[in-house]
Parts: sequence; C-alpha cells; structure tokens
Amino acid sequence: MKALIDARTWHCKDLFRKHFWNLPDDLSVIVLKGHLLVEQSLTAIISHYVGASGELAEARLQFSQKVALVKAFVGWAFPVEVEPWDFLKLLNRLRNDFAHELEPKKLAAHLTAVRAMASARRNEEQELSLETDAGNLKFIISFWLGVLDPVDALIHTMEKSKAYTADLSRLGQLLRRCREWGDDSKDG
Repeated sequence: MKALIDARTWHCKDLFRKHFWNLPDDLSVIVLKGHLLVEQSLTAIISHYVGASGELAEARLQFSQKVALVKAFVGWAFPVEVEPWDFLKLLNRLRNDFAHELEPKKLAAHLTAVRAMASARRNEEQELSLETDAGNLKFIISFWLGVLDPVDALIHTMEKSKAYTADLSRLGQLLRRCREWGDDSKDG
C-alpha cells in the first residue's frame, strides 16, 4: 500500500518541482502555473470516481465545477475546515484576474486574502519568504497542493485496494468451484 501512495505522491512532487518550485516572482506566472497544478490534482481526484475514460475530458468541466465535485466526493477529508474550498475559489479568482484583465481591479483584495491564508498557515521554519505577495502565493499554493496530492494518493490506494479485494474474492470463488469440481469427479 505504501508503494502505491509513494509512487502517486512522487509523481506530483516531480511535477511541482519541474513546473513551480523555481518560478520567478511574477504573480501572473505563479497564479497560472499554480492553477494548472491544482486543477490537475482536482482532475486526478475526480477520475478515481468516474474512471479514466475520455468522458471526463469531453465534459470540459470548468475549474469551479471540478472544485464542487471534489468537495462532494472528498468532503470527508476536510471534516471541519472550509479553508481548502475558500483557497480553491480564491485561486480561481486570481487566475481570472490575470486571464481577463491587464490591470485587475480586484487583485489587491485577492492578494490580501492570500496574505491572510499564508499567515494562518505559517510556521517559524518557513523556507519560502512570506514578505512578498509572490512568496505568500507560492507558499499557499504549495501548502494546499501538499494537502490535495496525498488525498489523491489515498483515494487511489483505496480504489486499488477495492479492486484487489474484489480480485481476491473472485479468486476465492474460483478456488471453491475447482474444489467442487474435484469432488464431482470422485462420484463419477
């Protein structure tokens, strides 16, 4: 089971390191790349429940729809807090700020919310600088990816376990039939 989880989380960590870790302090790039990584995590979680077929891609779900589905599927993973959902909504608003406006009017308010979220999650040994909006944004995106990816790995492992259990059950049924067939041959 640990191997399944490790493989899943290492893949996510590799993508994070490759596409996010050393980004320059450009807010638009941080938001767009962070949004893509978070959306990929959301899609991975959803795919456990709907299968890896092409129908999910064909549905062309928007980010907010993916958030709503993941919240419905895995609300159990966050039984008390609403902050992950608040963060995901905020990240989408930030992405929309940069995708639809050259000089976003709501950016200052959205960055204030990012600073508050980062401050609430900060610890004394923080590696990333939280003195800038870019540092706060990198931190909070990293933090929530660090929560979503293990949830994905856990669900992936649970689903594999169900398949393994079903396979064992089928194998047990086959073994019982083989024994029955052996008993029938003694009679004839």
